[in-house]
Amino acid sequence: MTGEVKIFCCGTYHPYRYRGERNPKAGDRLSRAMMDLKDHNNQNHKKAIQTFSSLIIDELEHYIIGKKENKKDFTSVPFEVCVVPSHEEGKVSSALQTIAQKICGHYENGKVGQSLQRKTTVPSAHKDNGDRSVANHMATISVVSDVKNKVILLIDDVTTTGGSMIACVNLLKSKGARTVLPLALLETANYEE
Repeated sequence: MTGEVKIFCCGTYHPYRYRGERNPKAGDRLSRAMMDLKDHNNQNHKKAIQTFSSLIIDELEHYIIGKKENKKDFTSVPFEVCVVPSHEEGKVSSALQTIAQKICGHYENGKVGQSLQRKTTVPSAHKDNGDRSVANHMATISVVSDVKNKVILLIDDVTTTGGSMIACVNLLKSKGARTVLPLALLETANYEE
């Protein structure tokens, strides 16, 4: 089951390097915070978790589910927060898990439910220039809990091509999830437009 998937994001990530050169747009507040979020040993790691928790909690106020007369605020219905799995087998970002917990602490209808698991380690898309294809992610990630008729908030740190999030949405939908909202903290800037 595959289909068009719209990925939403809370902001833009400007990588430090672009085409092998120092990116003049890098170094903005959110891009720096993302690097701090990814580095557990960074002195600003906890601050980055708080920055992105606040950002995504505020962003969730803008999402509606349902059609026509059945429209509701996304957070007004019971929902599960699921993190896109790491590139490593069986791992999920602890920073994103903390953000998921903070979302659920803010919205009483939220519950953390890690329904997805990477079943095979793959090269990191970011560090190792790994395969970003939807097919690769669909072949290496599994749905590990019952998601039938559930409303799911799917979160990831950065989306570039959308491959992992699209695969995860398709996997969750194929197992019966009613609604999946794919929401990345940041989206890598596209300077080609």
